Amino acid sequence: MAVISYIAHSERRAQLYARQATRRVADTWAGVYDSREDKWMSLVHLRAAEVYVCVVLSAFALAGVILALRRNAVDALPVALCVVVFPVPYYLTHTSWAIATPSTQG
Repeated sequence: MAVISYIAHSERRAQLYARQATRRVADTWAGVYDSREDKWMSLVHLRAAEVYVCVVLSAFALAGVILALRRNAVDALPVALCVVVFPVPYYLTHTSWAIATPSTQG
């Protein structure tokens, strides 16, 4: 019985981790969750504008990488790899500012 309970617990943890990683990807490229935590953006009612700007800039960045890869893949590959590989640690780890800076937790 303990093994079944452990397996169920492990599956729930895996689902939670996948959900959080997906949320971090959305936050990295669209600023969806970061704009909710930013009190200044809420105060001046610019949360939707921040998400819109982040999505547009991310789309332009993706289009630029694709165009560069089509034009000259060998020269553009290092830049494309940076765009793909650099954010991976942020996807896999916690990105909350409060957790990243323990001195602010009071």
